Amino acid sequence: MRMLQVTLLLVFAGTKCIMGSKTTPCKTNNDCTDHRFCSEGYCEDACSSECGNNFCYVKDHIATCFCDPWQRFFKLGCYEQFGFRWPPYRGEAKQYKVEEIKVNWTMAATLCLRRQGRLASLSSSLENDMAKTVIANLGDHHMFWTSGTNGFQQNQWSWASTKLPLNFTNWSPGQPKVSSVPGVEQCLELQTFGWNAADCEELKYPLCEYYKVPKRTMWKHLKNNVVK
Repeated sequence: MRMLQVTLLLVFAGTKCIMGSKTTPCKTNNDCTDHRFCSEGYCEDACSSECGNNFCYVKDHIATCFCDPWQRFFKLGCYEQFGFRWPPYRGEAKQYKVEEIKVNWTMAATLCLRRQGRLASLSSSLENDMAKTVIANLGDHHMFWTSGTNGFQQNQWSWASTKLPLNFTNWSPGQPKVSSVPGVEQCLELQTFGWNAADCEELKYPLCEYYKVPKRTMWKHLKNNVVK
């Protein structure tokens, strides 16, 4: 893994991440040049500010971040990006939202971060029902990315957004299927009838999670950290 990381850094050393402006109107990724993707009706640079000053590689409108050599490497990006407390305040109410553009799992995580959220984790029956209610609005035939993955340890599933194991599950019958290719990472897709293990490179809608912060909590945070 270390050798692969260093090799990727050498190959992509010329593509530092920057946040691009939205200029060209679009409906799908095909309306944009290869290094951009369609976001909210406009073409946007695929490399996002979430990469920080790490390296970014773009292929077919999809960006992947690579860490500096002294940082821990993971497919989502640099490990320390996920070190801050989540949820960010006490007393938050979780809510889910679908990004209505199909991308692979890595880009799904990036899109949620851009929206100041995270790729969804479903840690209880209540959260699972909340998510199913949201995705039901788009129809039963669609599939959605959550942050579930076995990428940290083969055949050991966890939520990438929290680094916690799947203590609650709602797998479809016969799932999770083991990949036919040994060592290939799988990611957790959500449908209205259950969870499935899927190839992380497949294109699906991202399901992001956010926290609605109570006004009293927000004011207390601002008073303690901003207002002097």
